[in-house]
This record gives sequence, C-alpha cells and structure tokens, in this order.
Amino acid sequence: MATLQEMLHLPHEVVPTVTTGTDLCKTIGTHNGTFHCDDALACAMLLLLPEYKGATIVRSRDESELAKCNIVVDVGAVYDHSKLRYDHHQRSFGDTLSEAGFTTKLSACGLVYRHYGMRLLRIVTTAATGGKLPEKVLAMMYKKVYAGFVEHIDAIDNGIPVCATGDANYSVSTGLSSRVGNLNPQWNQPNSTEIRNDLFRKAMHVTGGEFVDSIVRLATSCGRLATSLQRPCRRGQSCYPKRRARRFSSSLTAPGAATSRIWSMS
Repeated sequence: MATLQEMLHLPHEVVPTVTTGTDLCKTIGTHNGTFHCDDALACAMLLLLPEYKGATIVRSRDESELAKCNIVVDVGAVYDHSKLRYDHHQRSFGDTLSEAGFTTKLSACGLVYRHYGMRLLRIVTTAATGGKLPEKVLAMMYKKVYAGFVEHIDAIDNGIPVCATGDANYSVSTGLSSRVGNLNPQWNQPNSTEIRNDLFRKAMHVTGGEFVDSIVRLATSCGRLATSLQRPCRRGQSCYPKRRARRFSSSLTAPGAATSRIWSMS
C-alpha cells in the first residue's frame, strides 16, 4: 500500500505555458496572472487524484496551449465534464450543487468538487483512518464538506454577498479566500512569471492543506460515531451516547497528526 506522502502530491513545477516534453506527463491547465482561492483549490484537489499525481500545472490564457492540457479549470469559458473543462466565467453559466440541495453558484473548485468530491473523500478518509467509511457516511460528509469549506469559496469568487439584503454586518479579511488573494504580489513588488508561479504553488499548498485537514477532522468524528452506532446496544443503553458525541465534536478543534502526513510538499 502506498504511503500517505506517495498518494497525495503537489506538482514538481508550475509553468506559464506548455513547454517541450510536457506531453510526457499529465498537465492541469488554469489561467495565468492574478490567482484566486478557487483556481488554487481546484488544482490542489485534482492533484490528490491518482490520475493527476505529479502533474504539471500550466498557467496560461492561450487556448492553443490549454488545448494540450489533460484537464482545464477556471479558464476557457467552457464547462463540459465530458471534455474535462471546468470554467464558470461564461455568461450562460449558472450551475449550483442543486443535486445536493445547494443554491450557491459554483466556481472552479465547486465544479471540481461536484464531479470528484466523493472520490476525494474516499482517498483522504482511507489514508487518514486506515479503513473505508460506509458510503452513507461519505454521502453525509460530501454535503458537510461542501457547506463547511467549499461553498463560501464559490460564493466569494462569484461575488455573492454574505447577507441577502442591505449592507454586510461585518467584513472578513482573514478567511481562506482573502489569505490566498494576499499571496499575489502588490503593484510595487516584483511580479515576474516565475514569482507568480511560485506563489501559486504556495496557494495550492495552503488551500489543499486546509481542504484535507477539514476532511480528516470530519472523518475522525464520523468514523468513531459510525463505529459506535454499529455496535450492538445493551439492554437499557442508548445506541447514540450523547457524551461520546460531544467529545467527538470537541476533538475537532485541533488538527490531527494524520493531516501533516497526508498533505506534505516535498
């Protein structure tokens, strides 16, 4: 069985366009220039999948270069799962994760999660717990991870306000989207292609690490709860012990050691 480090990788390099020889490995295309949380997370998610292990990130807006990529996110004005194209900027786009009961317009990371989320949950939870969680538990986690981690990134990227009417009651400047945005060079800082690509790599590391961490913490709780519920109940005992459930919740406040083993950048 592969080690956790072997299963989950960041790319060896980030390049602005396809270069000579990149057709020998898998490539993930996204736009160049200023990056955002959704494209960084979308790429990080894909890098967790076995078929994109060790893939090179191609950052470009040149369609002829993007056409050479195996999969493209957040650029190209095309959303077509059969063609592995996942952009949300076209005017005709309005997809949401409606099949799971959500109404927020999807961004690039939401589109990737829509089609690969269940696989990602299986990969990360298996690596973190050493076993497979029941499909019903994974289905519940699929909704919880979207609601608790991915949805607000979709909303922020699409300019959806935090409140329905009137002015927002407060602004959040330390959220994941803001922190990723702040990784971009300021106008008076060096901003060469090499610098931007290196910072994008850091953005993938930040978003991917927090995505994995959110799954690991939830898996720890759900895994223990599923085990508890599968045990036969003794006469006079509750099958859903409230004290134990509360302890599961409090244990989520600190990331487990498994997270650092799963998501590491060599």
